[in-house]
Amino acid sequence: FLYAHDPFGGWSVEDCPVLNAEITDTLPTLRKLAAITAPKSGEIRLAVFATDLGLDVSLSGPGDLPGGTRRKAIDFALKAGLPRLAFEDEILIERQAPTVTFGGLPVAVQPGGFAQATRRVEEHMVRLATAHLKGCKQVIDLFAGAGTFSIPLALQSKVVAYESEAAALIALDRAVRQAPKLGVRIKTLTTERRDLHRRPLTAREMKRVDGAIFDPPRAGAEAQCRELAKSGVRKIVAVSCNPATLARDARILIEGGFQLQSVAPVDQFLWTPHIEVVALFSR
Repeated sequence: FLYAHDPFGGWSVEDCPVLNAEITDTLPTLRKLAAITAPKSGEIRLAVFATDLGLDVSLSGPGDLPGGTRRKAIDFALKAGLPRLAFEDEILIERQAPTVTFGGLPVAVQPGGFAQATRRVEEHMVRLATAHLKGCKQVIDLFAGAGTFSIPLALQSKVVAYESEAAALIALDRAVRQAPKLGVRIKTLTTERRDLHRRPLTAREMKRVDGAIFDPPRAGAEAQCRELAKSGVRKIVAVSCNPATLARDARILIEGGFQLQSVAPVDQFLWTPHIEVVALFSR
């Protein structure tokens, strides 16, 4: 959401059928918070994430929040019952770390962290991925984030998750340590911080891996796919929000001996021209 003090009254969103109902129902509260924090001659942005514990709200804008504005925002968020309020990278209040659940494990999310756009579609993509990689003993999750695919896959395989964002891996590690207490029976799930664009996992490092999944940013996973094409991996699930870079990466895999077994387009970004794709490659 974007809010600015202007002659037209600032916030114009009254309802949005695409949004989670919890967010829609809280629009009046978010509007008031935006009015409190927006500078006189600028704008304030609100990133709102519907979590297991309620709405996680992150503010961003030009410059810092003045002391008086900061206190008003904190007081308002406390009265409104928000579980967490952050400005840029600073947590202003946190009653309890908001979580999202993957494969039965609650994972504490970071303010402004990445999340799939649509929960139901995310769950469908997870079902596709776990079905495609069923039977694989050792699976690598490349560009793993906080465990969207890693945790459900670890219910059926040994998984190593690779991700460049330290905060996401810390959250994933903490969640995995809680699994026995919550009765979630994962095989093995370990993590490694790694920039897969600059330092892709090599074919030699994938010697004992028989399944892989990658879900990269829009730039795709060209360097990593070149190593996957040279590896002994049998099955690869590719998740992509950019058909152009997926086509490029698919060509690399196919030229390396893989066959494209299936392609499932999913409407992750409702009411937009964008599409998410889940593809299976095997050999």
